[in-house]
Amino acid sequence: MAECYKFYRYLRDAKYNVIVVPDHEDATDICQYADFDWLTHVPAATNLGYRFALYEGALANFCSANGPPGMLFYSNSPVTQFDQMRADQIKPKLWRNLNGFDVGGQFPWSKSNQKMPWSDSTFDNLVAEWKVLDL
Repeated sequence: MAECYKFYRYLRDAKYNVIVVPDHEDATDICQYADFDWLTHVPAATNLGYRFALYEGALANFCSANGPPGMLFYSNSPVTQFDQMRADQIKPKLWRNLNGFDVGGQFPWSKSNQKMPWSDSTFDNLVAEWKVLDL
C-alpha cells in the first residue's frame, strides 16, 4: 500500500485529481487505507454502482488484480491491472486453466485502453505504466 501511496502523491503533485477506492475487505475490516492521507471514496468499496461510476468517469484506473477491477475488462472503462502473479500465489498452469490464456497475455476481449502489464504494483512499475498512457 505504501508503494501505491507514493504513486498517488506522484499523480497529485502532477495536479491530477486522484480518488482511491479501498479494497472491500480493507474498507470493512482492516482499514489500512486510513493509514494514509489520500482522498478515498469508501462507499464505492461496498457498492458496485458507485465503484463503476468512478471507474467509468476516470481518465485511468490502476488496480490490483481482484474481483471488481477484473470486471472492468467487460466494460468500456480504462484499466491497467497489476499483481496477477503477486507473491507467486498462482502458478502459470493454474492461470491458463482458469483464464484460457497464458501468463503474459491479455483477455481476448480487452479493449485498447485495457491491459495487464504482468508486473507488481511497485511505485516504479506504476509510474512506468502511467507514462505509457501518455495522457
